[in-house]
Amino acid sequence: MAKVFTQEEREKIKGQVVELVRRSGRETLRQLEAKTGATRYLMSVL
Repeated sequence: MAKVFTQEEREKIKGQVVELVRRSGRETLRQLEAKTGATRYLMSVL
């Protein structure tokens, strides 16, 4: 069963994703999933 994230956790993950993409310029969803621990689905709905 998938983990349910609170709104605070979602904001933290969103910040991590934005920072990773800014640093590298570009990331695939698979790379972001590996680095943040969030699923591709969660990132797509952020």
